Amino acid sequence: MISIACVWTGDRYGIDYVARLRAMVGRYLRIEHRFICLTDHGAVPDGVKRIEVPAIGLNGWWAKMALFGPSVRGAGRCLYLDLDTVVVGGLELLASVAQGPEPFAICRNFHSHARIKSGTSWCRYGSCAMTFAEGWGEDVWRRFLADQKGLMARSRWGDQGAIELLVPDAAILQDYLPDGYFVHYKAIPPARPDTAAVVVFGGKARPHDCAVPWVREAWR
Repeated sequence: MISIACVWTGDRYGIDYVARLRAMVGRYLRIEHRFICLTDHGAVPDGVKRIEVPAIGLNGWWAKMALFGPSVRGAGRCLYLDLDTVVVGGLELLASVAQGPEPFAICRNFHSHARIKSGTSWCRYGSCAMTFAEGWGEDVWRRFLADQKGLMARSRWGDQGAIELLVPDAAILQDYLPDGYFVHYKAIPPARPDTAAVVVFGGKARPHDCAVPWVREAWR
């Protein structure tokens, strides 16, 4: 069984975001799965397994780093999606990457063309979506904990910058998926592309503010 994971910390999003993401995954992932939420909130929607974020100072997006601990994710492979993701198509292809030869894969940074830098190297990663093989990541998790403050200080681009420092040769999800499978919120076309499955938001943009009809229809 695969775990679908999200992170819900702080007050940036309400519990409805967890419920909506779980509902969309349920509609578009037709294989057996469980839905888990790493959170500092006391309650989660029905059907969601609550996993308390380890009390080690991981706030906001930094809580994603706990997913590198296999014992945190639990048994089986894992697919992580940001809480503001809108699922509009089949997730089986994305979930299958976790069954492939790469133990870890991460989304390509949509802004890499704009020459975003992380330290002295380009920030290639976007942690909006990640896949983990069963049992993988313990060494990464230990190295992060051993230099947590240093990595957080050195990473200009948050958790994804730290991930690039810790796993510089990670597989890129887009290399295993059809063109257009991921749609960035800054480039949403008027009509849904045939290959589109995951709409990625970021910054101050929110799915509930999106005016594009096919995205709004999926966000329900």
